[in-house]
Amino acid sequence: EKKQQPVEWATQQLQSYFSIEASHDPIADFFTPSCKDTIRLVADLLTHASQPQEKKKLGDDLLRILEGNVFEEKAFNAISKVLLTQNNTIRKLRNASKATAASMGESSIINLEESWRHLAEELISTVDLINRKNNFELNCAWYEAGSHFLRLYQTIKTQHRQLDFSDLEWQACRLLNSQDDALWVQYKLDQKLEHMLIDEFQDTNPTQWRLLLPLLEEFAASNEKKRSVFIVGDEKQSIYAFRRANPELQKTADHWLKENLHSQQFNMTISWRSASAIMDVVNQVFTDEKFAEVLPNFKQHSTHKNKLWGRIELLPEYRIPEASKPIESFRNPLKTPRYEPESAHDIEASAIATRIAELIKDGILITESDVTRPVQYGDIKILLRKRTHVKSIELALQAQNIPYQGSSKGQLLKTQEVADIRSLLTLLHTPQDNLALGRILRSPFFSASNEDLIELATQSTGNWFERLLKAAADKPDDHPFSRAGKYLQRWQQDSALLPLHDLLSKIYFEADIFNRYQQAAPAWQRQQIRANLKRLISLALEIDSGRYPSMNHFLLRLENLQQADKDAPSEPTPEHKENPVEILTIHNAKGLEAPVIFLADFGQENNRASAWEALIDWPAQAARPEHFLLQPPAKELDDKTRKVQQRWQQKLDREKANLLYVALTRAQQMLIISA
Repeated sequence: EKKQQPVEWATQQLQSYFSIEASHDPIADFFTPSCKDTIRLVADLLTHASQPQEKKKLGDDLLRILEGNVFEEKAFNAISKVLLTQNNTIRKLRNASKATAASMGESSIINLEESWRHLAEELISTVDLINRKNNFELNCAWYEAGSHFLRLYQTIKTQHRQLDFSDLEWQACRLLNSQDDALWVQYKLDQKLEHMLIDEFQDTNPTQWRLLLPLLEEFAASNEKKRSVFIVGDEKQSIYAFRRANPELQKTADHWLKENLHSQQFNMTISWRSASAIMDVVNQVFTDEKFAEVLPNFKQHSTHKNKLWGRIELLPEYRIPEASKPIESFRNPLKTPRYEPESAHDIEASAIATRIAELIKDGILITESDVTRPVQYGDIKILLRKRTHVKSIELALQAQNIPYQGSSKGQLLKTQEVADIRSLLTLLHTPQDNLALGRILRSPFFSASNEDLIELATQSTGNWFERLLKAAADKPDDHPFSRAGKYLQRWQQDSALLPLHDLLSKIYFEADIFNRYQQAAPAWQRQQIRANLKRLISLALEIDSGRYPSMNHFLLRLENLQQADKDAPSEPTPEHKENPVEILTIHNAKGLEAPVIFLADFGQENNRASAWEALIDWPAQAARPEHFLLQPPAKELDDKTRKVQQRWQQKLDREKANLLYVALTRAQQMLIISA
């Protein structure tokens, strides 16, 4: 039944958890005769209060609601506004003054406070019921819509004969667990397996564990031949919750292996990477009481590299400078740039770049493979939690002429040199495009000056391409206009005859593109520019397998790729003559190490689960999730959703601690932290 009607089954589980009927009306249930009597009592007591004046006003507001005699949502909201704060907590009444106490009497004041609190608590309970019902309906709609979209998505993949990674996991899991021939598949695999090694087990998700379990069960059931299982994992390095990784599965696997295969566990807390100074910091941080709940079983670390010197630097906390903004006035936008105050991230990035330059200049010694030598750029990695402010760091490194390799995902088509080639192809396809011509003339292709462009702009007839050909007739052979006129006319003719890849190859050769761009760039950027230009020409064969040589089609596909960020091609890693500083996210740096690690942008951040995020509560021992909810905004939370949210938040806090552990333990000798 679950297989046939998954949405209906999930909705039933949801209704059972929320304990609410679809026809239930919490507001109607709130306005009982007893509740109305309490409202009237509170209103009367407040109205008779002589001081403070706001109490009388609150009483008048309640009386008006009662006189309206319409007890629906509007009346409920009005009463909530009187008795509750915006955060749905009980609004406090001011202590009665002597005059008020004298006019009301002590018993009336006590009665008012008790009735006020009782009525407010009933309101809070009703608000929770309203939110619970709304969230139940929201999740039901989410299940229905999500199921529909998934069917469409699966249909599209089937039509294209494609599977994504989730399909591979899920279909393999079904094949080993629930298909009619699951036992036969298990038997065939069992005949081939003698040893199973599972690495990085802390990144295992529940689906993958359910995929592995039948194979392990076959190991446990068979006594005919010797089998062995070896699992390696570190719960402290589980940082892939967005891929549903669950570090608790490692304990589940450990318990299962002990019970069924009599396994042994070996805990390793000795580093083969880091100096004692780095390990001291790791121990100090994770034995602090702040981490007692999120990493309760942390064991102190030691290192095999006791003789290796180490150093930790904590740079100052960088804040937004308190610079006064200039007085607003009219400005010439062609001469005066818009005022943009320096951000704290810009200041931090500048400090990081300065510190890197100092390390290189001072020739700080590092030891690698028992060889001591001065530190080089390639020995340094800058780690970030997110790429949000990576541009600040890149600009700061450029300003100090420091070679760097950024993890520039999807940025190839946005680079200057690739944008120039795209402008050239646009111009060959559409000679009337004055902007494309202007860009290509100013580029290293022809290196025209601003004065040259002004000469074209001030001519009165024809488009810029026609003006260029006319102006080139009077110029010497080495003038940018002469070179541009000769090559552009030739390439325009070739574009109608040659496949796109061949056309680009010819352009690169005739215009000596690699040398021209490399000469126009700083030394540290040249290898990256060369790699980018080579990558573009390979795209001409990769896009649609090179089957459509049309230039217009190629340009359109590049435009579509650039707009679809996650599918956009990334810059290749160049073969630098001088290895560059690497900028990485912590997730990308997992498994890597470096003599010098900078941890940038490590200030406090909000780590709360955000609205409309999927809350998944899947206990490690369970065959399926216990809860799958869509998180509403904070004001619309109910107690049932809040409990799931709290368990989800604990996982986020655990992963945040894991992320810090991974970052700290990438360093071999120097660890420099900034925020």
